[in-house]
Amino acid sequence: MMELEKKITLTMRDGVEVHDLDELRRHYDHKLLMKYFRDGRLVEWLRERNYEEEAKSVEAIDVNRFRVSMKLAWIFVRDNLDILSAEYIIRASDRRDILSSKTDDWDILKNAIFTALTQEDLEDLIDCGYPKLYLCGEEFTVPLEAEKRHYIGVLGTPKININATKQSELDERFIMFENVMLPWGAPPPFLPNERDNEFRICKAEAESGHVYAMEKLADRYYFGDGIPLDKQKAIEWYEKAAAAGNEYAIKTILTFHRNGTKVNVNTDQLQQWQAQFPRSANRR
Repeated sequence: MMELEKKITLTMRDGVEVHDLDELRRHYDHKLLMKYFRDGRLVEWLRERNYEEEAKSVEAIDVNRFRVSMKLAWIFVRDNLDILSAEYIIRASDRRDILSSKTDDWDILKNAIFTALTQEDLEDLIDCGYPKLYLCGEEFTVPLEAEKRHYIGVLGTPKININATKQSELDERFIMFENVMLPWGAPPPFLPNERDNEFRICKAEAESGHVYAMEKLADRYYFGDGIPLDKQKAIEWYEKAAAAGNEYAIKTILTFHRNGTKVNVNTDQLQQWQAQFPRSANRR
């Protein structure tokens, strides 16, 4: 007699194995469901039981956007979202009280709501989608898939566990660390004009070939937006964006050329752009 394939099981915190959606709703635990979501068991569990609509909804969740657990709750227990919201508020208040007992440094206390004291805190904060997080503890495990994040160690230098072996793997995902210890050592030092997380992300995206990011980075250098003004770097990034076909950058290069500003673009290319945009207005 052929043995039936054993189905995926989900065990909630009270030790109950749930076998259908009704049981999952009765024993709902958002922390464990997040675990099953991340390791793929939740989708498998749903598909094995022919909950295809719910499985597709779960697969559509973007892990880099806000409140993954709230989106899961919307799929499974949407009538009780107020309970989860209250839990977030209570935990944030607890973190602030604990930090106040450790320091009176306002620069640290003002960011209490974004500070993880435990691994569970960190998972909550990542789930909320906050781009800048503070780590106060001895050791944390950071998921590599949570991109575009900036982690800063406070009141110590936390040890970081992450599924990466070199800095370039973090850079390509726009994950930044400061005042922590990575598996291969300390992170690279921040330059004074790179403390702005948005600028770091924009710069990394531009360097990886994103044309719109090239345009925005050029603007930031040209106008000194949050960083020291550097018109030479601005021109270089406008040139790169123009070469990639960005209309805004092409018109800017033409205006520079018309006004006598030196640009590193060959004559044939300039003539081609001038024919394409004969009435481009002076924009600088």
